[in-house]
Amino acid sequence: MRAADAGDKDEARIVASRADASTRLALSMRPAKGWKRGTKRRVPDHAAQMAQGLIDAFTRVETERLVLRRVTPADTGGLARTMDQVMLTANGWTAQQASDFLGQATLLATAGLLSTNAVIANRATGEIIGEIGCRNLDFDERSCEIGWWIGPAARRRGCATEAVVAMVRTLHGVGFRRIWIGTSPDNVAVQRTAATIGAQLVKTQRRHKLPNGKVMRSLWFAHDG
Repeated sequence: MRAADAGDKDEARIVASRADASTRLALSMRPAKGWKRGTKRRVPDHAAQMAQGLIDAFTRVETERLVLRRVTPADTGGLARTMDQVMLTANGWTAQQASDFLGQATLLATAGLLSTNAVIANRATGEIIGEIGCRNLDFDERSCEIGWWIGPAARRRGCATEAVVAMVRTLHGVGFRRIWIGTSPDNVAVQRTAATIGAQLVKTQRRHKLPNGKVMRSLWFAHDG
């Protein structure tokens, strides 16, 4: 076999693997309107393309000071150091739920499985300063929700805004038309970030249940693009 032939086959395997991954991600998200349970789901072309864009996006995104990149098994300790009580309260998590998150993130990274969570790291030093991720992806409506946190060592330096701007721009580039940001009325930091990036307050929810079981009022901002 010629070296060129071997290279072509390796490239073909990579392309096939990426296509399979994007299809699995698209199928794992909210089904399209009109889909009936028990029938085979077909992945629309735009959904597969958006899913592939997500896979590429969560590999690495760079800003002036930061790197947003895929979680690796070695990141557990760094992420854990960003999870103080302020972060737990803001996200409505218990300490056990934070531990579970770390365990799941490590498991997915070790197994090489798909994830839509990324670490936020200092571009110059590589130090992990927080996390950003998207969820509730709807390829039919082309919308998703993002959430993030910044650890105590990097707060009040504009890092959250820098990371969110990069992620929102990336998600719009992938094909998502509306990016949702949800928070509580007393989380001024998230509201300030949403306002800074141009997100608009679209709705309020009287009873929103947090992961820790607490029920509270929530504010929902939308960034359209």
